[in-house]
Amino acid sequence: MSAPGSPIGRASPLESTLRELRDTELLYCPNPGNAGDVFITCATYQLLDRLGCRYRLIPIDSPAEATRGRVVLYGGGGALVPLYGAATRFIDAHHASAAKLIVLPHTIRGNETLLAALGGNVHLFCREMPSFEHVKRHAAAARVDLDDDLAIHFDCERAAREAEQRFWPFVSTPGLAWRNAKRAIRGIPALLAGRAEHRLTALRTDTEKTDIGLPRGNVDLSNVFNVRLLDPLHSLEATWRMMRFIDRFDSVTTNRLHVCIMAALRGKRVDFLPNSYGKNRAVYEQSMAGRFANVTWCESTPPLPTTTPAASV
Repeated sequence: MSAPGSPIGRASPLESTLRELRDTELLYCPNPGNAGDVFITCATYQLLDRLGCRYRLIPIDSPAEATRGRVVLYGGGGALVPLYGAATRFIDAHHASAAKLIVLPHTIRGNETLLAALGGNVHLFCREMPSFEHVKRHAAAARVDLDDDLAIHFDCERAAREAEQRFWPFVSTPGLAWRNAKRAIRGIPALLAGRAEHRLTALRTDTEKTDIGLPRGNVDLSNVFNVRLLDPLHSLEATWRMMRFIDRFDSVTTNRLHVCIMAALRGKRVDFLPNSYGKNRAVYEQSMAGRFANVTWCESTPPLPTTTPAASV
């Protein structure tokens, strides 16, 4: 096992693995989900390009025959938990026939039967210690490493430069004009609520939400900036748009892991709260504590404006 935070100049376990595969075409299946997963996907493209890897995208419903004898990457995220099924189904369908299956840094809970079935051709990267310990316990034949969530090392400035060259300021492209108009409308409550304190509240409204009352002006950014197409162009556009929205604020309160990571990278003050099953705290302790002085872990809710149990926009 190798932990993040290696001395400068030493590659992470994931980087070392990918460098060894630079002469091989990789079949990459991004992990679908919300805008946090889009952010991870965008960071993955940055990493693959920086390392000089050759890759081709494949859809999550690809048949096993499409990956037989090939090296497959499954995108990082938090999908290998009992709440979700798409990642489990993909790995179950492809692990036996692929020459090598690499699962990029993930949170992993449950899935004991699948983990026990994985062979030595499977390399699982876990993004926090509880996942690492769980996988080591149940995936006896697979290779397991610990590494950062890929978004932690995202190059915001590089992404901004590339996006500004590719996209128009408001609409991005004619085809994305209506989508960005809807994003702007859905972001208005947060802009109005945060005017006085320049604070953004972005709390979850999905299956990983907690019992926190949602304040007026709450906007679940990972829903607002989500896209279905996870190719390099669309993942860059959505990630850049979310980054620009966060840049309007000085501080952020969130229980969305990747809103926290992006806000931390942008130098915002962040109050980071738990999600429903412990993922946030585990990633914070593994990769953020001691690295981002501007992020504060909050086991309980910090003072917020008047709250309401109703779902946010």
